[in-house]
Amino acid sequence: MQTDSERQELRSSIKEAVARQDASAVVAQARTLLALSSKPGDVMFCANTFAGMRDAIHSQLGAKRLKTYLVRSV
Repeated sequence: MQTDSERQELRSSIKEAVARQDASAVVAQARTLLALSSKPGDVMFCANTFAGMRDAIHSQLGAKRLKTYLVRSV
């Protein structure tokens, strides 16, 4: 588990990578954040980041768009 300052530092580095349009750095840092964090806010942050970087991820990494649905039980 990460401390809040470590999480915020990772989020900041992801935002910097987004500003540079560096898709591989965004994906790598988001994987690190999600592997170490169990907070739903971090998942949504990464999901929104990926949605905003859709074109860069496609062109730089060759990723394909998949239409998926997530279902959760309460």
